[in-house]
Amino acid sequence: MVVISLIKASPEKRREMINKILFALAIEAERLYGSKTGQAKKAQVIAWFYERYGWLSRFVTEEQLGEWIDTVVEYMTEWLASNPAAAINILGGEVKTSEQTESRAESDNDTADCI
Repeated sequence: MVVISLIKASPEKRREMINKILFALAIEAERLYGSKTGQAKKAQVIAWFYERYGWLSRFVTEEQLGEWIDTVVEYMTEWLASNPAAAINILGGEVKTSEQTESRAESDNDTADCI
């Protein structure tokens, strides 16, 4: 059923369907690996995608897949940061936005400059 839906779907709808799959896989990888393991999680998402949805490789190149994963991860991070209850339920904790992470790094650098 999913195969037929993807074949008949417009390119935009196909991309939307693949993004939903990538979002679910990214959440799964986040649960498994936790924070600060971006490359390992991305590699795992790619492996799971090809393992579970190998037939989708006809619709997306590995380069496209990597770019789409990056986009999905940015969305996921922002979504989880704006939904603390979802972050707790899905990941068991709080997720920081990229701005919060950068702000923390700047704060750490400011502290290091004072030492």
